[in-house]
Amino acid sequence: EVLQHESQYKGKGRVHEVAEAIFLQHASMGATLDPGAPFKAACWSLSKELPELTPLENASLEGRAFEQMDQEGDGVLQRHEFVDGVVELLNPATTSRRIGNVQERLVAGFVTKNDQDFAHVK
Repeated sequence: EVLQHESQYKGKGRVHEVAEAIFLQHASMGATLDPGAPFKAACWSLSKELPELTPLENASLEGRAFEQMDQEGDGVLQRHEFVDGVVELLNPATTSRRIGNVQERLVAGFVTKNDQDFAHVK
């Protein structure tokens, strides 16, 4: 399966521009994107700009995405790691084994938002 509107994200079009702008907005001095609050904010921004990535608002999937995007394993994301990771999540044809599991969860809608409404619980 592929994500909705996958064809509009092929190549270096809009998704690269959006991912790079979000990286620069949330990165520390424009150089690296740290785990925790900065990456959480970047995931939130991604979900607003690219609705297919809304599941990244879930903490468990967010953490998994960070781990998979961190190609250099240094605990922070460089611009190219973040942009490449976003592109891979949206383009199954380019998805590596490294990020495939996260992409599969996005496609399957594996993670849902918890609306914190427990009125139905007795």
